[in-house]
Amino acid sequence: MKKTPKATIKKKNPTFGNLEESFDENLYGKIVYNEEEAYDLYNEYGASIGFSIRRKQKKI
Repeated sequence: MKKTPKATIKKKNPTFGNLEESFDENLYGKIVYNEEEAYDLYNEYGASIGFSIRRKQKKI
């Protein structure tokens, strides 16, 4: 299988950009102490860059 050059990928998908450029340094290394705190942090981060998240509902 022939690999697509990175330059071609960036040219075809300019909205995705470079992961290093879009990485939020405030999120890197952040310590959370429970699942709820992690969910809230990631939900806030997602909203700030334009996506939402959801949790799978647990069966009782």
